[in-house]
Order: sequence, then C-alpha cells, then structure tokens
Amino acid sequence: MFNLSATSRRFLLEWVIASIVGFTVGSLIGATDFSLISGLLGSSLPARIVGDVFFSTSIGLAQYWIFRRHYPQSQSRLIWWIPLSIIGFILGARLATAVVPRITIDEVPLSIGFGIVLGGFFGTVHWVGMQFLGTLKAKRPILWIPACIVAWIIAELIGFGLDFNQLGVPLLALAIGIVTGISLIAWIQPE
Repeated sequence: MFNLSATSRRFLLEWVIASIVGFTVGSLIGATDFSLISGLLGSSLPARIVGDVFFSTSIGLAQYWIFRRHYPQSQSRLIWWIPLSIIGFILGARLATAVVPRITIDEVPLSIGFGIVLGGFFGTVHWVGMQFLGTLKAKRPILWIPACIVAWIIAELIGFGLDFNQLGVPLLALAIGIVTGISLIAWIQPE
C-alpha cells in the first residue's frame, strides 16, 4: 500500500498515540455525556460548549505536540492549531447536533451526517489556518478537509454503534488518527 520511511512510520505511530491520548483525556473531561464537565454542569448548551472546549483543546494540544516535534519549520505559527481545533470542533459539533437529527434519526445516515458536518468544520477551520495563518506549512493543505470528513465519518459510525461509550473513545481516536495520519504523510505532506 504505502512504502513509508522510518521517519513517516514514527510520525504515524506518534500521531495515532497522541490522537488516542488527546481524545480519551478530552472525552473524560468534556464533550461526552459521562464526562467530568457534564457531571458538574449538566447537559445544557453552555455546559456542552464548555465540554467541547476541553475536549477540542485536548485534541489540538496532542496534535500540536506531534506537529511541533516533526515539523519544526512550522513552529512559529503552529500554536494556532490549538484554538483552531477548538473553533472547528465547537462549530462542527454544535451545528451537527442542531441540524443532522432534523434530517434523519436513522443511525447510519445520522453518523454519516455528523461526520460530514463535524469533520467538515474541523478540517475547514484548520485549512484556513494553514492557508492564511501559516499554522502548518504543507504542499496540499486543502486535502486536510476531505481527510477530516472521512476520519470523522468513520469515528461517528463507530461512536453511534457503541452508543458513545467511554470505553469506545480510544477506538474512535484510533480511526481518526490512522486516517488523518496517513493522509498527512501521503497527500497533504507537511513541510
């Protein structure tokens, strides 16, 4: 399939591990019904947004550390990856929650809809950062958008299939880490 160099294999392994850690920690703190934030603040929209902030900060920070380690030429503006992760996730999660269930309640189409909206916003906001803020120098940054959409569709299918059980979060993160990690190496090609 892919003939990856040792450096690319190391990046992919670290990226996947960071994704699992970022998603798991973020999920335990916020953005799920069984998180610390939901336990403290309930399930109101403001509480969910606070949970989203903690969840997406955890993801963005984990990704930032891996990018920083492997792509030092992007370091000066790479810190923007974290707030862009927060913005992309909150916009995607809240819009998906507000719109997709109005279109369908069937599990598979619902999962795909959530993945398209969430992955689309997450990817687009990061792409804007790459294009206009220089957060990550890459040969084909536009491909981050479809990579995120595919990754989040797979993750949402897994998540809905497991009723978003906390024990399933590492599996969602594994799927997102593999899809986005391979996409970064093979097509997006950070410099």
